Amino acid sequence: MKDNYDVWWQKGNETDDDMARDHEAAWYRTISQIDQADIKDKKVLDFGCNQGGLLRLLYDTIPFQQGVGIDLAKVSLEKAKEMAGNRPLQFYLTDTPVDVKQRFHTVLSTSVLYLIEDVYAHAEAIKAVLEPNGVYYATFSDVTNNPSREYMAETINKYGATPSQDHTLKYVVDSFVQAGFNVSVMKEKVPEEIVITHYEDFYLTPNDYLRNIYEESFLIKATLKAGA
Repeated sequence: MKDNYDVWWQKGNETDDDMARDHEAAWYRTISQIDQADIKDKKVLDFGCNQGGLLRLLYDTIPFQQGVGIDLAKVSLEKAKEMAGNRPLQFYLTDTPVDVKQRFHTVLSTSVLYLIEDVYAHAEAIKAVLEPNGVYYATFSDVTNNPSREYMAETINKYGATPSQDHTLKYVVDSFVQAGFNVSVMKEKVPEEIVITHYEDFYLTPNDYLRNIYEESFLIKATLKAGA
């Protein structure tokens, strides 16, 4: 397990609280693209759960049997536990799925793959906790050709607890195929109205922000092959 930290994002007064609010609309769109049969009454793991917002929203939308979240942000995990309510959720301070000593039908991660140095090793770690024919859904943006790529990385590396990696979609797909998964890709849903007031948080121009939304953002579905 890598070293843990209090919160993942710290930019002045901005913390993981702000990050969770900013991600909520995207979580709704992601949930709408997931096959409900992969969630309903299943055991679900959220890799990089932070404050547990995705798991809470997912359970309230598609009730599952058991949900587990893992993360390295100590303070955010404590908030996840506090906000779980009566939902069947558990949270663990780790980035190693086998540490929870459970197996899952479905694993999720949102805005996480770009922070993982070795995606093939990550795919193997996910495979180790999946049930046969299990599924992994992961959102991912390939910004390697985006003019704001370096600016985005500098911002994330300055305020985030883990450095940004420069992964292509090809590298991510190839890593999961090599690990024994069948891989399909969906274009992430685009919001009907896109607020670009604060595009400079991560992008040099509004055009670069829109390019990421319309052309570079995907929902990956990796299904474990039989016998893998």
